[in-house]
Amino acid sequence: VKSFENFQTKISKKPMTEVELVELEEALDKFKTDESKRLSDEFADIKAWQQMLFNTGHLLTPDDFKSVRAAAEWMQSIAQILDNRDKELKQEREGLEDKFKEQRQKFTEDVQSCLKNVEAFRKYGNMRQMEEYLEKIQGLKEKFERFQFEVENLNQKEELLGWEATDFEQLTEAITKLEPYEKLWNLANDFTKQSHQWIRGPLFQLDPEKVDSEANAMWKTAYKLEASFGDDQAEPASVAAHVKSQLDSFKANL
Repeated sequence: VKSFENFQTKISKKPMTEVELVELEEALDKFKTDESKRLSDEFADIKAWQQMLFNTGHLLTPDDFKSVRAAAEWMQSIAQILDNRDKELKQEREGLEDKFKEQRQKFTEDVQSCLKNVEAFRKYGNMRQMEEYLEKIQGLKEKFERFQFEVENLNQKEELLGWEATDFEQLTEAITKLEPYEKLWNLANDFTKQSHQWIRGPLFQLDPEKVDSEANAMWKTAYKLEASFGDDQAEPASVAAHVKSQLDSFKANL
């Protein structure tokens, strides 16, 4: 009787998460396939024990009769209990699935919003707003880092629910598209700082070979960025071209 009561207490819990839902579903399936037969065999042993006592003239106590009757009542009702709980779990699964779909849809919308913010960099080309652009880039990178953890969490829930994992390709697209803009505005920022030091800083503190190496590396980066942006992204391409032109002038006087 205690085994029946413990099992009913266990499966009666309302699942609040996908993990709890799957644990309950597995517990119910395990009882149907394994525990149910074991308890049925135990009940058969109890009845055989009771019959043996009757046959030998041994008197049963009221507590003995009470335990046997309670076990018999459980055996008669367990099939209905399992069927009812199975139906309830299906409804609870539907509820958790609907809640998860809303969560996943909200996440997808957040990713789409960030992708639009990344694509807005196609029109950014004002050097005076460089710090603002860099702040936006940093904010997007931090969001993308959180999003990647969220993708892992969502995929784990999908796996628990028996669903195919979502790729969230737009997140990968947003991360990839942000990279050249991050390179561009970091380049512009680095050039602004370095050129100030090169031109206005104490000459005796400068290492000509190091300056030449840094200037050449920046020029190559600017050249590649200008080429990659092309005519389709005139604003960022013009920033790369401007940095490259400034470096050309600097190198001519180096």
